[in-house]
Amino acid sequence: MFFASLLNISLFAEIEAGVKRPRITIKSTDAAAQDAAKAAEAQRKVEEDRKREEERKKVAEKKRKDEEERKGKEEEERQRKAEEERRKKAEEERLAEAAKKKTLEKELETKKAMDQPLIVQGPGVAEPAHSAPVITSKGSRRHRWGYLL
Repeated sequence: MFFASLLNISLFAEIEAGVKRPRITIKSTDAAAQDAAKAAEAQRKVEEDRKREEERKKVAEKKRKDEEERKGKEEEERQRKAEEERRKKAEEERLAEAAKKKTLEKELETKKAMDQPLIVQGPGVAEPAHSAPVITSKGSRRHRWGYLL
């Protein structure tokens, strides 16, 4: 109370007078129906917004899944093509190696043929005469019986 005496008493009285109780109003049934309609409309809008948001999320999720599937297919196709390319390259290398081996074999045969001396028998070259007579069974029979066959 001591402080109250220090304060301006008239100001304190105005503060107390300024504090009022809330007014209680009684509305007619038409106003209550309008309020209920407004609340129902607000609820409907909230529900529509929620549904729109869910639909947007579903569309975004489907789009994300489709994108992941497309990327997966692209990756699979890229890997398949890379594997096919590796196989093709290996086959080409194998064929090139086989061709190289065949070429080397031909060159080796050619080189062997060139290294060997050529034996050419011309029309004037005869068989060398043997130093000892060659006796064959046919020849010995002819002379053994004393007549020529």
